[in-house]
Amino acid sequence: MSYIRTIKDAKIEELEENNFSSENSSKEFNLLKLTIKASGFLWHQIRCIVTILYEIGCGNEKAELIDQLLDVELFPSRPQYKLANELPLCLFDCTFADGQLDWEFDRGTICSVIEILQKIWAEHQVKAANIRQMLEGLGGMINNKMENGETSRENDVKGLDEFIRNGPTPKKYEQIATRPRCMGLLEIRDKINRKRKAEENIEENSLEEIKNEDD
Repeated sequence: MSYIRTIKDAKIEELEENNFSSENSSKEFNLLKLTIKASGFLWHQIRCIVTILYEIGCGNEKAELIDQLLDVELFPSRPQYKLANELPLCLFDCTFADGQLDWEFDRGTICSVIEILQKIWAEHQVKAANIRQMLEGLGGMINNKMENGETSRENDVKGLDEFIRNGPTPKKYEQIATRPRCMGLLEIRDKINRKRKAEENIEENSLEEIKNEDD
């Protein structure tokens, strides 16, 4: 077990074809894409990265937190925080050294996959367009109320915020560096070894009982 990964490249860019964005739309509906090229499986690590970047972007944390968290002496284990939503994660491409693999694929199979993805894309685009119309309609109702002197909304992007956070928006934010820590790698290894030994002892005792009954 190891938490060491090699990241070769990381970049954040705004999606060019963004059906949620327009000249009259607000920035919160713009979609950003984080692309990471690395060796090893980084599923949960990427969720951690997104959480930290999001809190920095919201102004809850300073950018220096990244260097601090990468210091294993300062942080031998990570602070406790909710991992970002895993829904946007997609392991799309894997590369290997030249000559290591000779890829073979069937054209008909690829075409079938494209057809399936087109149907899925169309379904989600229609749903997204309908939901966007609902949001604009409801937003217009609230704006009319505000023009009549009612109090403005405290947080008009709470739903988007809770989606990224993968949980409710905290009423009071606690700095990540001051939070309780998760178990470190050595602690986790020790816990696994103790559990394994306990299971082996139970299995040995069961075998001895069966043997005694046979005798």
